[in-house]
Amino acid sequence: MGLLNSILDYSKLDQGGAALEMVDFDLALALGDIALLMAPMAEEKGLTLVTSLPDDPLHPLRGDIGKLRQILFNLVANAVKFTQSGEVRLSVEPQSDLGEDPLWLRFSVADTGRGIRPEALERIFGAFEQEDGMTARTYGGTGLGLTISRRLAGMMGGKLTAQSVFGQGSTFVLDVPFAKAHAGVDAPVSPHRIVPASRPLSVLVVEDHPVNQQVVQDFLDSLGHRTQIVGSGEEALMLLASTGFDAVLMDVNLPGISGIEATRRIRQSTFAGQSIPVIGVSAHVQPDEIAACRAVGMTDVIAKPLTPEALVAAFDRLSPQREAPALVSTATSDIPIHPSDPLAPIREILSDLGPQRTQELVQLMLDRLPLDTEALVKALRSGAGSEVERRAHQLKGAVGNFDLPQLAALLADLSRKGASCGPAEAEALILASQEAAQHLTAAIASEAFRQSKGGQSAGEEGAGEEALASQAAPGPRAALKTAVR
Repeated sequence: MGLLNSILDYSKLDQGGAALEMVDFDLALALGDIALLMAPMAEEKGLTLVTSLPDDPLHPLRGDIGKLRQILFNLVANAVKFTQSGEVRLSVEPQSDLGEDPLWLRFSVADTGRGIRPEALERIFGAFEQEDGMTARTYGGTGLGLTISRRLAGMMGGKLTAQSVFGQGSTFVLDVPFAKAHAGVDAPVSPHRIVPASRPLSVLVVEDHPVNQQVVQDFLDSLGHRTQIVGSGEEALMLLASTGFDAVLMDVNLPGISGIEATRRIRQSTFAGQSIPVIGVSAHVQPDEIAACRAVGMTDVIAKPLTPEALVAAFDRLSPQREAPALVSTATSDIPIHPSDPLAPIREILSDLGPQRTQELVQLMLDRLPLDTEALVKALRSGAGSEVERRAHQLKGAVGNFDLPQLAALLADLSRKGASCGPAEAEALILASQEAAQHLTAAIASEAFRQSKGGQSAGEEGAGEEALASQAAPGPRAALKTAVR
C-alpha cells in the first residue's frame, strides 16, 4: 500500500493535479504534531528525537501546511530509518526578519546516521532512485519520497537540498516562504466539540494509572458511552466472566498480566464474552507491536495519549454499518492561542474536555505526580532496571495527556530497555517533575484559563482558582523535594 500511495502521489504531481491549499496555522503546534507521531518510531530504535524552534515566538502563518507536513514527515522518517544510534533533530530558523511578509523559514532535519556518499547527494532526488543497490535491499522503499518532497517544496516556492559527510550523518534543508496569517487570526485552532454516539456502548476499560483512567472516562462519557474501569488484567478477566460489555479498551502494558496475555486468555476462555472486541491501547504502535497484539486476538490498536478522534474512529471501525456514527466536530474558540500560550501544557485536553473536567484532571495529575516520581526515583537509585522501565512507561502514558515535553522525553528515555539508572537520572527526573508541576499549576491559575470558565462569576472564579493554586502549588514541589533528599 505504501508503494501504491507513493506512485499515486508522484503521478498526481507529474500531471499537475496537486494544487496549493492555503490555510492559517501555528507552526509550533504543527511541528509538535510531527514530533508526537514520529517519537514512537525513534524511541523503538533508541534514538532521541529533538524539535528545535526559534527563540522568538513566530506569529501565525499562512501557507500549505499539508504539504509542509508531508515533506517533514518524509524527511524525519528517512532520518530515523537510516540512523542506528544518536539523534534526529528537526529544527526551524527564520531566514528573514520576523516582520517581513513573506517570512522565509529554514527547516533542517539532521541525523547521526551513516551519511550519504557525495556522488549520490543529488541522485537520491531522482524518481525511483536510492543511494545504491545495497540501500534498496537493506532498507526497502520506493525511491520516490525525496522526489515528491522536492517537487512539493518547489510548488510552495521553496527548495529542498541535502548535505552530508559520509559516516557522520546527513542534513536535509528545506527553505520555504510563508505569508502572515490574515489579520485578526490568532491561530488555526479548531477546538473539539464531542458529539455523542448514536448508539451508546458499554465499555470495559482496563488501565492501571488513575490519570489515564480519568481521561478515558471523561472522553467516553462525553461520547455518550457507559464505562466501567478496572486496574488490572486479572480484574478484567473476572469481570468479563460474569458481565457483558460491547467492547474492551485494553492497556497493552499492564502490571501483572499484560494486556496481550489478558487478551489471549479472553480468546481462549469459554465464557460468553470470548469474542468481544478488544481495542489495545499503547504508546508503542510500531508494526511489530501491532502484529503481536493482533496475533493474540486484539481487534484494533490505538496510540497513547488517547484522543476523542481516535476513540470515535476505533468504535466506528467496530460497527461500520451504523447509520449515524459518532463524530468529533469543530467549533470556533473564544480563547485566542498565542505561540507563548500560558495554557500550552493543557491546551489539547482543555479543548477536548472543557475547563471543569480539565481542572479536575490537572489536580489529579498534581496529586499523583509526587507519588509516581518518588517510586521511580527509588527504583533509579537502587538500579532496578526492569522496575524503572515499567514505572517510567506507566508515568509516561499519564504525562502524555499534557504538553510537558521535558518530562515526557526523560520518561521516554527511562522506559527503554537498558536505560541508565542512577543518582544523576534520579536528580534529572526530580527537576523535570518539579517543572512539570509548576507548569500545570500555572496553567490552571492563569487569566486565560479563568476566561475559559465563562460560566462562573468573577468572584466565584477568583476564589476557586486561588484555592486551587494554594493547594496545588506548594504540594507537588514539596513532595518532590522530599523524594530526592
